[in-house]
Amino acid sequence: MNDTWVTKDQAAELLQVSTKTIEQFVKDGRLHARPGRSEHTVRIVLIHRDDVERRRRERNGNAEPSVLPLDAPETLPALP
Repeated sequence: MNDTWVTKDQAAELLQVSTKTIEQFVKDGRLHARPGRSEHTVRIVLIHRDDVERRRRERNGNAEPSVLPLDAPETLPALP
């Protein structure tokens, strides 16, 4: 998977919202998404990482950006 895209679950975790909220953001045009496939060829929705970070900054001001591991794109970041 290209590292400029994250899964819907990852985007929800990074923004601390539900996946339903992510779906609404995509529907409203607030996040860019594209179809993708997981390692097991299951259809998934991928969200552009820049959009996620922009939304995070809008919500959290100067909070530190979240970083997802490039070698494990399906793994969510550890919570502090």
